[in-house]
Amino acid sequence: MLKNAHLSKGLKPDEMATWTAADGDIFWSLLGTKNGRSGVYMLTDHAPEMKCKVVTKIYAWAAIPDDPTELGAMVEELGPTNAC
Repeated sequence: MLKNAHLSKGLKPDEMATWTAADGDIFWSLLGTKNGRSGVYMLTDHAPEMKCKVVTKIYAWAAIPDDPTELGAMVEELGPTNAC
């Protein structure tokens, strides 16, 4: 998924990319991955403790630079919501 997402932006796998909800399906698809779901689960199931935050941006590498295993990495940025 990360490699396809990077390709959609014309980026090399070892370049950092960012996505927001404005990016549409790719943003939501990344949140639906094994790595993305855990953050969303924490935010929805523990909304009061998390002060009603949502994922506002995803930072990702399809292949971590200089890592011979070529594993990817994804970080979620949290921000406020008016939903609570």
